Amino acid sequence: MANNSSDVLSIAAGEVGYCAYVNDADATGTKYGRFYADLTGEPYFGGDNVAWCAMFVSWVFAQAGATCPGIPKAYVPWIESDAEAAGAVRGDRTDAQPGDVVLFDWGGDGSPDHVGIVEGNAGGFLRTIEGNVSRCVARRNRDWGVVRCVIAPTWDSSSSQSDRIAAASLVVDGDCGVRTCTEWQSQLGCTVDGEITGQ
Repeated sequence: MANNSSDVLSIAAGEVGYCAYVNDADATGTKYGRFYADLTGEPYFGGDNVAWCAMFVSWVFAQAGATCPGIPKAYVPWIESDAEAAGAVRGDRTDAQPGDVVLFDWGGDGSPDHVGIVEGNAGGFLRTIEGNVSRCVARRNRDWGVVRCVIAPTWDSSSSQSDRIAAASLVVDGDCGVRTCTEWQSQLGCTVDGEITGQ
């Protein structure tokens, strides 16, 4: 796979609905934690009651064959530290783009607490896909007030924003296939199911 945002977003969207207490009820921890434990050789990360939002993002990027400064990590402040050192933190967080990594600071204490993947920038808020939201992978709309910073991966040149928009554009030919539908739904923040209904 190429290092591009489309693969990252597709894989992340495919995980929405995963819940640790349902999908992994008969296993220890989460599949994201077990992945990270295997990656690092540290069994702790594959255990129960381990925060896994960062390991979810790490798993998604690994599955997509994509890279991002600060990823893979299991601890959110380390993601920020590595991304800052690499110069990958966006100067203006409101410039967030689909596929970016977003860090949240719930208490406003200047330290990031949670991480997700930007699915869309709606101007007044971000649409995200996050792991460990009530122990599930879920889509959320997040206000700018809780956004600590946004990290911009360095995508392959073939994965520019204009390419992603062009790929999602509908040619008026009377046909709307599954790929076109899912691209549009992803761009618009709708349920991504490949079908146009009452949306």
